[in-house]
Amino acid sequence: MKILSFILCTFILFNFFAYVHADESIAADLSKNDILLIERILESTAHGAEFSVLVSLASVIINRYRSPIYPDSVLKIAEGSDILKIDHSVTPGGRSRIAVSYALLGSSPIKDATGVSFCSGEDTPEAAEYILIDGWLFYTE
Repeated sequence: MKILSFILCTFILFNFFAYVHADESIAADLSKNDILLIERILESTAHGAEFSVLVSLASVIINRYRSPIYPDSVLKIAEGSDILKIDHSVTPGGRSRIAVSYALLGSSPIKDATGVSFCSGEDTPEAAEYILIDGWLFYTE
């Protein structure tokens, strides 16, 4: 039991450390408000989804923000999407915060994804690269 507690504490501390430092160095092009908005989008859109879905969804938003073909505003990206939802009253939980940190650190299952949709598993996109996670389809356009 002590070993399990140690592993859990180590995991939590590592993730907290990664979150704090990702905010300052890797997210230089994103403001703290942008990061908070992405966390709120994750809570509003995919609350309760697998962690890998949260990381991938955060990666899509960040990749779109950094792409010249999408709006240069996290809010406009969310408002222009049929899938992304945003509730400004939501307080992001720890899973969403850590997921954004992972995405900023490049830990997404599909790093260059700019597209996301729901998929039954039988439909496959005409994309160079894609991954299906728990009914969510992430792809590179």
